[in-house]
Amino acid sequence: MTIYIQNQGDGYPLVLFHGWGFSHQVWLEIVPSLQMNYSLYLVDLPGFGQSDLLPWEQFKQILLSKLPAKFAVQIG
Repeated sequence: MTIYIQNQGDGYPLVLFHGWGFSHQVWLEIVPSLQMNYSLYLVDLPGFGQSDLLPWEQFKQILLSKLPAKFAVQIG
């Protein structure tokens, strides 16, 4: 059960979720401009990129255990 999360940058935690049919790589172009002010968490949703296909409830439990207690979210 693997959930891929790429973490980089410093600052307030910002979790980035890709749109349907993509992976965390959709965000790579804007990472340089964001990583100076945010601690970025680029997440591959279940069954996409490098994350295993998991039931949504299981995915949420594992994901929340890997993220900080407070964070902002961007969906793209």
